[in-house]
Amino acid sequence: MDVREKLVELLDDTQRSGTGYFGSAIENKKIADYLIKHGVTVQEYKVAEIDQFKLPIDDAILILKEEYKQRVDGYATHISYGGNGDPAEEVHIDALGMAIAALELQKQTFSHHQKEND
Repeated sequence: MDVREKLVELLDDTQRSGTGYFGSAIENKKIADYLIKHGVTVQEYKVAEIDQFKLPIDDAILILKEEYKQRVDGYATHISYGGNGDPAEEVHIDALGMAIAALELQKQTFSHHQKEND
């Protein structure tokens, strides 16, 4: 499984988990492409002799949260000065929020599994 496939899988899992994220398969692929474009990688590790993937989650969450804040602030400023809404920017902001939620869920799941193995 490559990086993109794993990220799409994580986003799909988030969608099924009832977190309020209802993205489509196409959106999940776009989010995965965005994350990869901005440096998200995976590393292989073994847990109970099964190959798994470990994301540098803390770094990815930090980067995405900063990007999200900058975009939301910029968009709010644009609107406050009488600018028209931009559906593409709104989708982008939503996609960043969904990516953050997916990574936070993955971090929580990973932390839980790690505590069980300790």
